[in-house]
Amino acid sequence: MNISEAPLHIDCSEELGLLTEAATNYLRDKSTFEEMRKLAETDSGYDTTTWQELADMGWLGLAVPEEFGGSGLGIPELTKIFELMGRFLFSSPFLANTLATQAILQSNSDGHIQDWVADLCSGSKIATLALTEPNNDSWEPTAITCTATKNGDSYTLAGTKNFVLDGQNADTIIGSFMIDGKPALIMLDAATTSSLSQLPEQLVNHARRSTRINFDGVQVPASAILATGDEAVKVLQYVFSLTYILLSADMAGTANGGMELTLEYARVREQFGKHIGSYQAVSHPLVNAMLLIEDSLSLVYYAATVFDGTWGGESEIAGRMAKSRSAEASDLIGRRAIQSHGGMGFTWECHAHLFLKRAQWGQYAYGDPTHQRRHLAALIID
Repeated sequence: MNISEAPLHIDCSEELGLLTEAATNYLRDKSTFEEMRKLAETDSGYDTTTWQELADMGWLGLAVPEEFGGSGLGIPELTKIFELMGRFLFSSPFLANTLATQAILQSNSDGHIQDWVADLCSGSKIATLALTEPNNDSWEPTAITCTATKNGDSYTLAGTKNFVLDGQNADTIIGSFMIDGKPALIMLDAATTSSLSQLPEQLVNHARRSTRINFDGVQVPASAILATGDEAVKVLQYVFSLTYILLSADMAGTANGGMELTLEYARVREQFGKHIGSYQAVSHPLVNAMLLIEDSLSLVYYAATVFDGTWGGESEIAGRMAKSRSAEASDLIGRRAIQSHGGMGFTWECHAHLFLKRAQWGQYAYGDPTHQRRHLAALIID
């Protein structure tokens, strides 16, 4: 399939401008290095008061229709929030909750939408997704080995999921399982999730929390099924496609944050009587890195503009391209930040490593650049 030959167009609405200013001021104040390091030492990884403030500002339902308790904005506005959260290393279950909310909306399950979405937008409940598996070498949405077997009026689950973001913080978990050889999405309520044995996973990124969950023997009612068959596949593809964009935005923002830290240091650190930023060995690599950031942001916001959640078309192509490029940019700039700080760049006290670690998690989550390009080749080369 060929990429569209239409002129490149990126939406920048008035709402996006206002949101950018407000979000920048809020996150700069709330997500300081000191706050981020403090939250890194907690089990939950986030502050409940700040979480409620996000709800009060309408961020938890930013891309949710107003009829379901959301703000009624779109994917570009949501993307901007993720970019700024990456820039300021913000720590919260925002990614997990956002993706789970969108999965419920896309399932068109009226009962679940009415029961859950308003609560997820208000901050009174948190949801997450359980889609990846430890023994599966594919990041694609339908690579599922976990099963749900009908047992009278209920279903018995089997299998293990890993990298369940904020699993220990979630009131509900939406997992992907196979029912009679077909994909299905099953929604575990608060009572079920509280009884699960969740093993915390050690991540390179201190701002994230994830768990590994063994579902063997877990019983759920038939009403827990959110979507099955082709409908479940469409929801999974939508979620993965959206994840590419949101992670790309987070990584591009992380790259920007790392660049700001490095430039500030280069302007004040002196060596041989000059600021180190005046030396070509420092300034030229940073210029190249800045160009890479702009390249990444262009791809991210184009992907957000054309996003429709479908698989096999321009939306998927743009998302995978943004994911690949932003991963490279954030990783490179994280390394440059450490290198530019010299010997102190490798110490725990220096903040540079925080940007690199966040970049490295985003780089591999839901498929690294090699994985994305492998699929891009099939999409854009006839």
